[in-house]
Amino acid sequence: MLEDRITEIDGNHTETVRGNRAIKANNITEDADTIKFNGGKGVCTGASICPFMGKPHVDVSTTVFVGKD
Repeated sequence: MLEDRITEIDGNHTETVRGNRAIKANNITEDADTIKFNGGKGVCTGASICPFMGKPHVDVSTTVFVGKD
């Protein structure tokens, strides 16, 4: 069992998993210019203003958190 591990890669990193991949952690932090999942569309954040009500959206995720540009 690994205690801690830090890896620095100066180029690209690609993983291919032919089966399933499961990650279990207390918290996962990703910091990138762009993060894409399954080629999906942008997400609505708690910082998004509803165009109809003019107030922040009330139905936001308490599991997934994203920044808004």
